[in-house]
Amino acid sequence: MKRRSLIKSTAAVMGFGISASAVATFVSGCEVDKGDGWRPAFLSKDQVDTLAEVCERILPRTDTPGAKDALVHRYLDAFIPANIDGEMAKKLKSSMSTFDNVSRDKFKKKFIKLSSDEMDDVLNDIADQGGEMNIFNAIRAMTIPAFFTSEVGATQVLKFDPIPGGWQACIPLSDVGGTWAL
Repeated sequence: MKRRSLIKSTAAVMGFGISASAVATFVSGCEVDKGDGWRPAFLSKDQVDTLAEVCERILPRTDTPGAKDALVHRYLDAFIPANIDGEMAKKLKSSMSTFDNVSRDKFKKKFIKLSSDEMDDVLNDIADQGGEMNIFNAIRAMTIPAFFTSEVGATQVLKFDPIPGGWQACIPLSDVGGTWAL
């Protein structure tokens, strides 16, 4: 998967898969706990480990940081229950088993134990599945904006001009005079 083509193809999915309040949360760029003692609040530890690998396959580290560097998996663990309807959040959580189910059927291993090529193979299979909600496409639609509104994405990948001030997470819009267009 090429990063640029992935971002372009995800733009359309993003507009249909997330509510206005969710978009507002992405734009606010709320910071995640970066501490070593972080524990998932919504997903299980195994689900978060899987989510981290899926997000990293979507936006891998190259000459720029990847999704793991931006802690996208931690952000999504907080984002999903806070911004996605209760039933849909439960469905997303239960659908996380899809990655291990397909991995075990295909390679007899858990998803996080696969090689990069095997992970890509599993993700392509899941992305090609139909259905009301495709877990890979849902994660991809949340990963892109979560990454680019993170401190890592905003300051190390995008062009960032810290004037008149540095990057700040979770500030009231009233402190900066409302919503700004770039």
